[in-house]
Amino acid sequence: MLHDASRTLLRDPVGECVEELVAEGLGLLTSGSSGPAPVREAQAFFLKALAQDRRNPEALSGLGHCCFRLVSHPYWLPTAEMLPAMIDLGREAVRAALAVASDDAYAHCVDGMLSSVAGDLEHAGTALREATRLDPASAVAHAFAGFNAVFFGKAEETAPAAKRALALRPNDPARGVWLFLAGAGELLIGRTEQARPLLEASTMADAQLGTPKLWLAAANALEGNARGARSALNEFEARYPSYRIRDFQQQFVQRSRHPNYRQQIERVLEPLRSLGIPD
Repeated sequence: MLHDASRTLLRDPVGECVEELVAEGLGLLTSGSSGPAPVREAQAFFLKALAQDRRNPEALSGLGHCCFRLVSHPYWLPTAEMLPAMIDLGREAVRAALAVASDDAYAHCVDGMLSSVAGDLEHAGTALREATRLDPASAVAHAFAGFNAVFFGKAEETAPAAKRALALRPNDPARGVWLFLAGAGELLIGRTEQARPLLEASTMADAQLGTPKLWLAAANALEGNARGARSALNEFEARYPSYRIRDFQQQFVQRSRHPNYRQQIERVLEPLRSLGIPD
């Protein structure tokens, strides 16, 4: 799959060297520009780099990171059917990166994030721990290690981990994501009053993120704030009208069978059903 994707781009004229293409891709991923467009543009840069050097670990990890960003926001994909293929492409890329650079903290971090989305939770935890061992200052690895813990019924670990990431890199473009992770962790353990301001801050930090609006709608509904719940959901549905309950289930519910987690995530899912998101 990876070879086919990069070979397709080899048909196009490539004027830049591998290092320039990788730098362009990484720049887009860390620029602070949100939404799917810069991620897809970065993905194209990495694939062009791989068309010239199939074993470049930075391009491989960058491609995996792009895939993770897209599958983490499934409403950014043209069709839901693309989700499994995008996960497979990302995991294939990061495995290839680690085969070349086994001590690359970034590659281990991307491996962990993609494995978590794929439901390979034990491997995700191992990869994210390795990323933080290799780079203790990796804010993104700390944040997603905490989020992966929710799927083992340990949501109490999530907000502290996300707040560590925020302390390490308070102005990082991913700040909105980390605020969401902190809010999600609080909501899952029933701390709705603490979750709501974090989720609100997430939506303000990055308006392109749809998932925090969904969870904010659930938090407001749980607090009895029907107007706030409807407002948050309307904002989400105006941007992503085709989202369904089954998408939420695939994105969150199906990733873990842990009984604590299933009980906790149902607490988020039920208000969304009550607000009228179609099945």
